[in-house]
Amino acid sequence: MISPEQEPVQRPYTPEGPLTILVRVQVQNGHQEEFERFITGLSADVARFEEGCLWYAAHRVLGSPDGYMIIMRFRCWEDYETHGDTPHMKGAMPGLDRLLVGPPQFEIYAAVE
Repeated sequence: MISPEQEPVQRPYTPEGPLTILVRVQVQNGHQEEFERFITGLSADVARFEEGCLWYAAHRVLGSPDGYMIIMRFRCWEDYETHGDTPHMKGAMPGLDRLLVGPPQFEIYAAVE
């Protein structure tokens, strides 16, 4: 029998190769224009400073006055992990959080190759 100290450490699954992240957000009523300006500037910073981020763009959900989807594409899991630690993302999160109704909802997809 293996003691708890000898059990192998289970690591979370991290896919090889590119991945796509979908982030659903709901913006507070009346703050849509501010959110769109904010996220457009953030998208430009991501494109300028993150070589590992292949694509970062926000989209309005059709038929919803306050629903948005941010779609990101990264070269690999490591590039995605470092995304949140960049100075522009750390600086942006408080401003972004105050515009949202609740926490963002993330879906992460590994490329089928």
